[in-house]
Amino acid sequence: MSCEGDTAEELRHTGRRFTVQRLKVAAALRHCGGHRTAEEIHDLLAAQDPHASMPLSTVYRTLATLKEARLVAEVDNGGPAAYEWVAEQPHHHLICQRCEADLDLDPRLLADLAGRIEAETGFEAYLDHLAIQGRCAHCRDHGA
Repeated sequence: MSCEGDTAEELRHTGRRFTVQRLKVAAALRHCGGHRTAEEIHDLLAAQDPHASMPLSTVYRTLATLKEARLVAEVDNGGPAAYEWVAEQPHHHLICQRCEADLDLDPRLLADLAGRIEAETGFEAYLDHLAIQGRCAHCRDHGA
């Protein structure tokens, strides 16, 4: 199945209304990968089809809906909000505040934490995507 076909299937499984706008935004974010701002997604969509205009406000609303459906995660790295496709599996980052290194974190570590939170509080934590700030080993070891 194509990226767009897989994305359409993911959207249908959320139980929310399926729209062309949602498919376009979701497929664009999924296909380009990484963290993208709403403005970057809007620009990408405009470049893909200059004749089909989609207001930036629609991109924002669509991203909010995709976030509620847990297909997209919003990332706050201190700048403009960025979004990442996370439907396949959780994805976490360790971000060094000194050198800005971005390391991946094994999602199993946070799955254990989510289980403990639920067992102790009854709260179901959505730990699909986290960016944890700190210092990397290199900066810590070199006094940075």
